[in-house]
Amino acid sequence: MNWKFWKKKTVYPRVCKMGWFGPEIKISEIKYRVLDRNLAGFPVWLKLERDFWVTLPFRVPNVKITPFISFSNGRLWIQEGYEWDGASGPTLDTKSAILPSVVHDALYCILKESKRKYFDREAADKFFYWLLRNEGMMWLRAKIWYRCVRIHGGSYIGEE
Repeated sequence: MNWKFWKKKTVYPRVCKMGWFGPEIKISEIKYRVLDRNLAGFPVWLKLERDFWVTLPFRVPNVKITPFISFSNGRLWIQEGYEWDGASGPTLDTKSAILPSVVHDALYCILKESKRKYFDREAADKFFYWLLRNEGMMWLRAKIWYRCVRIHGGSYIGEE
């Protein structure tokens, strides 16, 4: 007997709900290239190979923040060529961490450049946690990551 197992193909943009009555979040397909790996073979430096966008659960005006990061029509746009260091800290960058790490890095760049003009760090960190869970990370690991960015993330953007 020949059994065929079919992979479920993800259709982009993906549509996800934040909770039962939360906003609808759309996520485009992410294409990236690994520039450097650590000794265990996990990626530590990555680069986007095409534009990526995600709708945000908070309102922001249409504005270009850096050459690679902008807001337009309720979406965070990260342009092709953007480089980031994956998840910071003593951790392993697994597949469930790639998309949340690029969004969180971009949101922190915006916080730093705009002096927290458009949203606060707590909103960025909560969205990071939601993305981690949405990408399939176990709740305990995602909660630990969330606590770490809440404790240590302020030093990156100049908070005391």
